Amino acid sequence: MISAVNNSPAFKGIVPIRVFVDGHETLDPKLVRSASRQLTAALIQPQKTQSKAIAELFSKFDPQYKKGGYPEKSKPSDFFRCLIDRRGNFLATGEQALLVNKLGKDIGKEKQVCHERRIHDSLDLIIAKKKYGHTISQILTSTALRLKNAANSMRPVTLNINMKSNGKYGLSSFKMQLSDILFTP
Repeated sequence: MISAVNNSPAFKGIVPIRVFVDGHETLDPKLVRSASRQLTAALIQPQKTQSKAIAELFSKFDPQYKKGGYPEKSKPSDFFRCLIDRRGNFLATGEQALLVNKLGKDIGKEKQVCHERRIHDSLDLIIAKKKYGHTISQILTSTALRLKNAANSMRPVTLNINMKSNGKYGLSSFKMQLSDILFTP
């Protein structure tokens, strides 16, 4: 019997991310989420030339990523999750993103039940939140799940997301746009 198991050590689904706006790193969770949203949108529907190049580079490091293989009405949050933690910022892909998405929906269901019963908290909600937190903690601390550079002795990599802005820092009219990505050891 032929097995379709991929034994590649690079077949993982979590990568630390750093966001750079106009060459300067930002730690603002709002900007990190915005940058990861723009990146994942470009990865889900890579029609533009720039997005195709980004998708091609991303696929070299994450074999789970399917270039252009997502349904047309897919949302990036269905396949990618930005996780912001005290340890840093991370992008979950593949199975890890699906797991986090499912556990998040479980919390939403329990919150809905609490809302309908007009109670603030329930044991089921507390358990769902603990399970979510524990799972995220396991995902973020597991080095076995990290994307790795196969060409460079399988060292874990960091995804640098480079953004260009309109230069209106600190104003409500501040906008930024995805420029490119770079994987670094």
